[in-house]
Amino acid sequence: MDSLKPLLMLKGDWHGTGLGPYGPYDFDHSVEARGRWLLLTSSMFEPNKKTETYVSTQVLGYSEKGLTLQFFDTAGSFDFAGTETEGVVRFDWSDGENWKRSVYIAEKGGKIHYKYESMEPAVSKDLLVFEGDWLKGKRAV
Repeated sequence: MDSLKPLLMLKGDWHGTGLGPYGPYDFDHSVEARGRWLLLTSSMFEPNKKTETYVSTQVLGYSEKGLTLQFFDTAGSFDFAGTETEGVVRFDWSDGENWKRSVYIAEKGGKIHYKYESMEPAVSKDLLVFEGDWLKGKRAV
């Protein structure tokens, strides 16, 4: 578990709100330890509603290359490489001119600030950004 230490701040049930290219959203995340991995399941919702608009599964861990994130969603699967410095965990993926980045920042009071960026010029010239704050516990609906 020592190799997972930088990621353990993510463990538990989370809820929160965020802002993305399609507007505001609510979310639920659950991060569970599974052996030498953390499993993150994520659901996004229209604000104050129960209808899921997006789901993803992420497997976070440590390999011989360092921190790793396996990201699975409707766009496919992506193998991110990670770094950690003083409460900030960052994962990057790239393939030619396409790139994605996930950043988790530990904040006071146990909150996690999150930012996900994605650039795929063949799909859109605009940078897609999802950003929000994780708060402990499940959301009330």
